[in-house]
Amino acid sequence: FSAARAAGARLLALNVDSEDLQTVQRGGFQELGRERLARYIPDAAGFADFSTTRLFRSYVDHAVRPSYEVHRQLGLLPAETSFTHYLSTRLLWDEAMGAATAAWVRDNPGGLAISLVGNGHASFGCGAPARCGRALGGAEHIRTVLLNPTTRDTERQELREGGLGPAYPLTTLQLPLPPPPLQEGGGGAGGAAAGEASRKEQAAARLAESARLRALGMSVIDLAPPRADPRAAKRGGEQRAPVEQPFTGLRPAAAAPPPDAA
Repeated sequence: FSAARAAGARLLALNVDSEDLQTVQRGGFQELGRERLARYIPDAAGFADFSTTRLFRSYVDHAVRPSYEVHRQLGLLPAETSFTHYLSTRLLWDEAMGAATAAWVRDNPGGLAISLVGNGHASFGCGAPARCGRALGGAEHIRTVLLNPTTRDTERQELREGGLGPAYPLTTLQLPLPPPPLQEGGGGAGGAAAGEASRKEQAAARLAESARLRALGMSVIDLAPPRADPRAAKRGGEQRAPVEQPFTGLRPAAAAPPPDAA
């Protein structure tokens, strides 16, 4: 946010008022009242239809329910909070962020909106980005980028089976921590060998994860910084920069027009 301000970018608050979230968490949508609810859900019919797909059920099972269990186990929720009310809170949150972003895009033709939300609000094609796409008229208006996703964020069996529900363009941006540098002195030959082994293991893990994500139809951009190898520097060798893969999302790149919202 500081960088956005420094660059002169306009900032838009997307979150639901905390008091309203707590109200829904206690008693569901009915406790909020129609007037307040309409503030966050301007398209009630679209909101209702969005919850009828198989992909939405997958989102609930793999994104929302695990989040509920973690919050409950850590004592971050009142003991009386039911899963139904927690789900209502998450849906209100997603819909509000998607609707607010879509409203800004409509009011600013040619503008680009970049929404920063947690992975749980963007995975499985039914979170805030997908709701924004629905409000704008289709998937071609958005792009979703997951940072360092896990298997839980990206396992999309429904899409591999042909999909029932919205298949919104999805790519992943991998920002792995650089492997530990080789130590000069102090660790001896054993320390250098251990560092090299760790380096190779992490590189192999990144390649395996990239292959898995591409098999699911996603584009992968690996921005791991080039490694600083003291031995290569002594030899005058050069480190190869990471290769950026072209974005394709879940459709051919040539068929994807420039996005209006991300």
